[in-house]
Order: sequence, then structure tokens, then C-alpha cells
Amino acid sequence: MVISELAAMLIETKKPIVCVSGGRTSGKSWSCAQALLYRGLMGEERILAAREFQASLEQSAMALHRKLALDDPMLEGKWATTARVMRSITGSEIMYRGLSEATGTSRSLRSMEGITLTHVEEAQYVSRASMEEMMPVVRRAPGSQVFFTYNPRFPSDPVHQLATSGREDVLHLHVDWRRLAAEGLLGAGALQEIEQFKEQFEDRYACVYLGKMDEDELGVRRVLAWRDVERAFAAGETVEAEGQVHGGFDVADQGSARNCLALRRGGVVFHVERWSGRGSTVGRSASRAFGVAAEHGATKVFYDAGGLGSGVRSEVERQGPPGEWIGVNFGGRPAKPNVWYTVGQRQKDAFANRAAQLAWAVRLRAEKLKAGEGNDGIAFGPEVKRWQVEGDMMRPTWDDRTGKIVVKKAERGEESPDVFDAVVLAFGADSEQGLCLGKSPYERWREARALRLVS
Repeated sequence: MVISELAAMLIETKKPIVCVSGGRTSGKSWSCAQALLYRGLMGEERILAAREFQASLEQSAMALHRKLALDDPMLEGKWATTARVMRSITGSEIMYRGLSEATGTSRSLRSMEGITLTHVEEAQYVSRASMEEMMPVVRRAPGSQVFFTYNPRFPSDPVHQLATSGREDVLHLHVDWRRLAAEGLLGAGALQEIEQFKEQFEDRYACVYLGKMDEDELGVRRVLAWRDVERAFAAGETVEAEGQVHGGFDVADQGSARNCLALRRGGVVFHVERWSGRGSTVGRSASRAFGVAAEHGATKVFYDAGGLGSGVRSEVERQGPPGEWIGVNFGGRPAKPNVWYTVGQRQKDAFANRAAQLAWAVRLRAEKLKAGEGNDGIAFGPEVKRWQVEGDMMRPTWDDRTGKIVVKKAERGEESPDVFDAVVLAFGADSEQGLCLGKSPYERWREARALRLVS
């Protein structure tokens, strides 16, 4: 098996921190896996393979490492696999951990000693909290190194800020599929797939395959672009929070997802609280949400009533919490389906489901903020921790190629953006009577008729 140029570079570099960005089929993870396995045979290394969300080994890079160790004649027989780690004939070992507290494995990371080499894959999803927790641990050992591989998303992503910081101890490399093709490491099938994608989705090609920044103008249609979130945090410093307190509650189960309660006063989100569902029940999580909402005087709270939400509905009926708790079916029909959204288009024709309608209500608020209508926009108050919400708020994308607006909240294998769900639910009242982008045909007819009567 041929060692890629990137893998060779990672094997030889002495830089403490290396950030490798790039698009799809750029060989980032593959090259880094090669580097780890070969470095593990050059001495006794204690290697950590990490990612933000890893609830089980099936979600780790272990399968890729095993495959490379078997397929490469230079590595054959030199790495052994146990239930949780891989060990080399030189005494090196590779361990696999999730960084997010929601995965339940982050606590064991804090007690790790002697880590000499770390690879964090899909690092665009690593939160600021996880980064701050991890770096002191993996940089304790003298001469230790950290490799990050990621697909650029937003300028505010902690890994991208680190990569572009200009620090002397950080090396930033950007790669794409053309480098692998030039080395002869891409097959005809992969090259054909790239060309077909470029022809079919030319507006998304630069973002997906060249690893350009994931922004609306580069073909990725974000419900909220990073500039929208920037404006929302800036507005939180000037816009006054007025009106009743409304909330949104997204419930989670025993997995790696989190419960999230978002509260707003007027257009200002002033409280976002997240907690793991691990070791708890839907009933206990609902009780906690009831208590926090009541403490802040919430008069109306929307929650997703589908799936796990049916348990919240049961608790609402059983406990009768203060305020009005309203169940929303994300996958159901839009609210007021026959109400006009714009000329010639009703709610049911504009939105694929209630989730898309809720998300669009928040997007319309972001557009009002952009237009200078701060009081009718969306803002995050100074009490809200930016690192806690910005990644989730910018993740969902939208599409209307089917004729209706469809919102995709996460890519396959990603965690659902619980903060985004809670925030859009908090603004649920915006779309209770349907959204209106313009006057309906009936309203225009009435106006025309009134003009004729006057004349």
C-alpha cells in the first residue's frame, strides 16, 4: 500500500499542533490513520483517537485502523486488536474516546496520562468546552502532538480559529481530492463520482469537494448563516427584552443527545440550559424543564410531542406545570395549512412539515434583524454562552427543490442540534397562525375592490 504525501508529512513533522482541513475524498482521515499506525511502530506511543461524539466504538475510527493494518503489507501482523484498544509490537496503543460530556466517555479522558499523539477527526464539530477540556490533557507529555482533521464550516468553529490563529506551534494544511488524484491514489469510480457531482450541483462543489468555507454564498443553504448568528449576539447587547416569556423544550433519552430548554422574552433568547439524559428518564427531564420554566415565569412553552415527546405530554397531563405547555409534531402538517403564506402559496404548499415552518419563522426573524428591525428580530442575550449555541444554530440546512421548503437538521451520523430545536420551538408562537410573507389573493382583491369603490 502506498503512503500518501500527507501521511508522510504527518509522520515526519515535529509541530505540536497540526490542523488539516479539506473537502470530501481528500484523504484526511485515511492519511492521518496511516500516520498513527506507522508512528506507533517507530517507538512506544500512547495514542488517542478522538471525536466530539462517540457513544460506542462503532462510531470511532477503530474500523478504519483495523482495515489499514490488515491491507497494508508493511503493517500486517504488527498491530493486534482487543475489545477497546489496538496494540503494536513495539508497545504502542491506540485508545478511542468521545470528547463531549454527553457521550459519557469524556470523564475518563481527564485522568489519562502520558498521551503522546492525538488525532481528533471531524473536528469541525468539537465545541469550545471540549477543546478547553481536552488540550491540557493531551499536551501534558513532553513532545506530545495533536492532529486535527476537519471540513471547514464556519469562521467561528474553535478548530478553524486555532488553525488560522498564526501561532508558531500550529501548522495548518489544506488538502482536496486533486492532491490524491495527482498521487494516483483515487480510482476511476471516485473521479467519475466527483465529476458527476460537479455537473449536477455546481453551486455546492467548491464547498463539498474543495473544502471551501460552508457559507450560503458558496452553495450551502443554511437556515441561519454564521453572519446571522453574529448579528443575533451583537443585537443581544442593545435590544431590550420585553414581553412575555416563551420557551422551547427538546427532550432527549439515554443516548448522546441532550435535553435543551430555551427561554426568550420578546425576541431575546436569555436562557439556554442543556443536560444529558443519560442515567435519567423522560419524566425527570420534563420535571426539570417544568421547574426552570416556572422559575423564569414562562407563560407558554412549546415542545416536540413526537417520539420521546409523548412522555413529556404525559407528564404535562399528570403534573399540570405552570403556564401553557403546547405539544408540536415536528413531522406533522404545518400550522394553519390553508392560510396563505404568500401570493398563490398556502402554508401546506410552502413547507414540507411543521419543523420546516418553525425553522423558517426564526429565519424570517434573522432577516428582519438584518434589515435593521431589531425589535422584531432574534437576539441572544449576554447570559447565553456563545460556544454553547452557535454550532447548533448554524448546522441545519434547507432545500426547496421539491417545491416545498425542507429543513435538514444534521448530516448522517451527526447529533441532532438540540439547541436549534429548542430555540425554534421557543419562537413557536410566530407560526401558530401560519407565516405570512405577503398579502393573500383575497387581501389583494379586497384592496382592489376598495379602490374601485372609492374611485
